[in-house]
Amino acid sequence: MIFDTHTHYTSARFSDHLDRLLESLPAQDVCGVVDCAVDLRTAQASLAIGRRRPWFYTAVGIHPQSLIEQDTSTQQDFHGNWQNELSEIEQLLQHPRVVAIGECGLDYH
Repeated sequence: MIFDTHTHYTSARFSDHLDRLLESLPAQDVCGVVDCAVDLRTAQASLAIGRRRPWFYTAVGIHPQSLIEQDTSTQQDFHGNWQNELSEIEQLLQHPRVVAIGECGLDYH
């Protein structure tokens, strides 16, 4: 069995086939995933996915790139004020599907 500890299924690259992809995972011996949010919007989207799949968990946080990328909730909803966004994210920590605080963004790319 595989438990994937770092996924980004809320990424737009999966949007056309997300349900089909996720439905296929258990048959491929994937017993769980931790989806890593990069901002508040992706944290909320990840938690929505987890409501339908008991093996889907979420790590909440803000990726450093979310401070500069224009399509993130950090920019669009919080106008770059990551402290306010982090306060909103903090409220999600009590959610039973949140299992980690993360996406520190040490990708070096």
